[in-house]
Amino acid sequence: MPDFSENQTLFNFSPLGVMVVLKDRQKLKILYRNDFFHGLAPNQNQDNNLVDFWTGRQGKELAKTLASPILPESMVVNFHSFWLKLTFQEGFWKNQDAILIWADNVSGIKETEATLQKAVADADAAAESKSNFLATMSHEMRTPMQSVFGLLELIALEKPSPTITEMINIAKNSASGMLEILDDILDLAKMDADKMELDMFEVPVRTLARGVLEALSVKAQGKPIELIDDIEKDVPFVIVGDPKRLRQILINLTGNALKFTQKGFVKIRISTATRHLPKRHKGLNLRFEISDSGIGMSQSVLSKLFGNFAQADSSTARKFGGTGLGLSISKKLVELMNGQIGVESVEGKGSVFWFEIPTEEITQTSSVLEMPDLSGVSVLSVEDHPQGAKEIVNSLRSMGAAVESTPTYAEALALVKRRPFDVGIIDQGLPDGLGIDLIREILEIRPFMGMFMYTVRDDAGLQHSLQSLGIKYVVKPASRLGLGQSVLEAATKSSMFEIDGPRKLLIAEDTLSVQDLLRRQLKTLDVEAHIVNNGVEALEALSTGQYGILFTDL
Repeated sequence: MPDFSENQTLFNFSPLGVMVVLKDRQKLKILYRNDFFHGLAPNQNQDNNLVDFWTGRQGKELAKTLASPILPESMVVNFHSFWLKLTFQEGFWKNQDAILIWADNVSGIKETEATLQKAVADADAAAESKSNFLATMSHEMRTPMQSVFGLLELIALEKPSPTITEMINIAKNSASGMLEILDDILDLAKMDADKMELDMFEVPVRTLARGVLEALSVKAQGKPIELIDDIEKDVPFVIVGDPKRLRQILINLTGNALKFTQKGFVKIRISTATRHLPKRHKGLNLRFEISDSGIGMSQSVLSKLFGNFAQADSSTARKFGGTGLGLSISKKLVELMNGQIGVESVEGKGSVFWFEIPTEEITQTSSVLEMPDLSGVSVLSVEDHPQGAKEIVNSLRSMGAAVESTPTYAEALALVKRRPFDVGIIDQGLPDGLGIDLIREILEIRPFMGMFMYTVRDDAGLQHSLQSLGIKYVVKPASRLGLGQSVLEAATKSSMFEIDGPRKLLIAEDTLSVQDLLRRQLKTLDVEAHIVNNGVEALEALSTGQYGILFTDL
């Protein structure tokens, strides 16, 4: 890596602005700047703290960018009414980690761009309109689906025959599939409207990969396919990233591999041996490869991939299903992470989809996130995967919780009968039963025990069933912060308290089918409620003083 201080004389006479900033998340100190900035703003203070020198919202935006673990190639910001295009390079300044910033005055270009503002505004308005339409469509479709899922759940509770139970499960899976397609369309609309934002947390890499394979193992049932995770030893255990979106990419790519593979293997390989991203002085790059022994693709097919609704040909959708959105969404997400994605394939010999992203390793000492205090909270973890169970226990104990772990349904039930816990963390796929059935039994024994489902399955039907029980649904892998916050939230629900005043339940809901479903569900719980059709009626009913709880639609 270069030592920028060796070029200080060159920088002094450069027609471009040059600034060198100490690379430190806590303090962004200016180590050097040339006279370019003084020429633009002669009266500007000469403070060496970046946010004090570069004042205003633009300075804060620049500071946030420089403090981020992922540095962009360039950005355009305002400095005293001048528009500057900034490009960045990492290196040293007299043996200190530093970021070199080149600044080019592009104010003339920005003035030209102003003539295009109306066209851009019109395009933004069209994108906003599309996004609003899809959000409305989502709500209108999810409302009747709530009734579908709820009624199927009630039918299942009637202990029907195996034939009826099988039909219920098929109906649930079909409805879940429709909601997954809807979610994909909404994600695509968000990206097109530049409304998709990443949530940077801690990502346990090995749990992520193994959880994806576990979640998709049901698709391999009946096929002679081996699911393999191959993670190099030098890959950190925990990295900085968006766990939800990384999982979404892996689910899309691995799900495709399983779809087009009838026998052989599907492998997730993770390494630091990247080929397409520049080496970083600080931090690291990771390469994810999803390889299979499937049908492969010709070069003509490869050229069409990663487009919206793109598939090999019309017969692909008929034979294998799918919308063709998964690859397009994956590409946009990888690019949002400042990474690259691609594919290599030989027809008849399988495919390798790969993506590379920049990131940073997270250790116990380097974590800058403030974890919740779980001192005094007793937790029961029901997780059958040894590595997953170990990570849950270690993470929560580091926050002060007392954790007991068990791998089976039967052992968990015995523990709950023996002693109370504040919180239960329940996996869905247990070796001797389903997590949701365990939750139902625990609620009968310990109705005030806080619980949430922690599972690799991303299932809209299961999520709805849990919501009807008042149970939160958390998809693996959650960051340590996300896991700790979920425990803290569940622990608050475990507190018993006396209610002074009215206890009657009032529900405001304008959809008749949902009203009917709520009446049926509340009847099974032996709960009496009064349902009104709108907000005006709800306010009138509340004014009588008879109601202590209000549930309302948006």
